[in-house]
Amino acid sequence: MDSAITVNNLVKKSGKKIILDHITFEVHKGLSTGFIGPNGAGKSTAIKCLMNLINKDSGDIFINRVKLNRESFLYKKSFGYLPEENTVYFRGKIKDIFRLTLDFYPYYGNIKNPEIANYCEIFHIDMDEKFKNLSFGNKRKTLFVNELLKNPETLILDEPTNGLDISHRELFTEAILKLKEKGKTVFLSSHNLSDIENICDRIILIHHGKIIFQNTLEEFKTFLIHTFLFYAQNKILFKEKTDLLIYKYPFLHQFQDKFSFSGKDKTETQHTKSAIRGQTHGKYINIADFQSVLEKIFQHGLPGFINIYEENIPKGSVLHSNNKINNVHRNIIK
Repeated sequence: MDSAITVNNLVKKSGKKIILDHITFEVHKGLSTGFIGPNGAGKSTAIKCLMNLINKDSGDIFINRVKLNRESFLYKKSFGYLPEENTVYFRGKIKDIFRLTLDFYPYYGNIKNPEIANYCEIFHIDMDEKFKNLSFGNKRKTLFVNELLKNPETLILDEPTNGLDISHRELFTEAILKLKEKGKTVFLSSHNLSDIENICDRIILIHHGKIIFQNTLEEFKTFLIHTFLFYAQNKILFKEKTDLLIYKYPFLHQFQDKFSFSGKDKTETQHTKSAIRGQTHGKYINIADFQSVLEKIFQHGLPGFINIYEENIPKGSVLHSNNKINNVHRNIIK
C-alpha cells in the first residue's frame, strides 16, 4: 500500500534525554492510523517533527515519498494539522480566521460558501464571535473546521477531542469518518480510546520513545486474546521455578517477578497457563480486551505489559515461530 508518511530511525533528544529512540513507522494513504501511548511517550514530539516545527537529531521523514528537510514547507499545502494546544492568539472574529485561511487555501472560494456554513452549523460555531472569547472546547472545534477548509489530503490530529464533551466528540468522529470515505489520510493521536476504535484502521503504539506495535487494530486484538501476564504471589517460589519454566517453555518472557507468554492456539495457551500457575502458585491476567488494556496502560500502567516489548525478544521465543498468532508478533517489533 502507498505511504503518505514514512519515518525511518527518527531520533530526537532533549539534552541527554532521548525523546524519540530510532522510531520507524508508516502511515498508509487513504487509511486512518491511531498514534497511541501514555503521556510523555513521544507522540506530540514525533508529530511536531513531521510538521517540521522542531528539528530532528537524526533519521529520515518522507512525505509522499519525498524526503523532508529543514527547508521543506510546500508539502504542508496538502496537510491539515490540529496541534495538541490551541496555540492561536487571535483577537478578531472566527470568520476573520476562516477568511485568512481561504486566502491561502482557496478550495472553498470565499466565506459565503454554503459548505462553510454547513460546517459551522454542525459544530455549533457562530462566525461572528471573537475567537479570544471562546471556551477551550469551542476553540478546538473552530480550529478543526479551519483545517477542514484547506481540503487536506492528509489530516494530522493531535488529541483532537481533548476538552470536548461526549456530543462534540461524536461530531468529530462523524467528520473524520466522512473524510475517510473521501479517501483522505488521517493520522490521529488520542487518549480517547473510543476515538481509536471507532475511527482507526491501524494503530501505532509508542512507549518511552520506542515504537512497540504497529499493525491493524484487529491483529492487535487477536494478539491480546492469547496473551497472559503472570504475577508472583510467592516471590521466593517464583524465583526458584524460573529456570525450569524457561527451559520447559522457551517462549516465556521474564521480567522481574513476572512472566508473559502468548500461546499459538487455545490448547497451548491453556496448557501453559495451567503449568505456570501450578508451578509458581502465581496469579494471572488475560490481556484480551482492547479498551481495558489501553486504559490501564494510559491511566494506571499495567506493570510489565509494556516492558515485555521494550527489549529484543531472544531467538527461540514465540516471535520466531511460524504460527498465525506469532506472525502478529513479528509485526509488532520492527
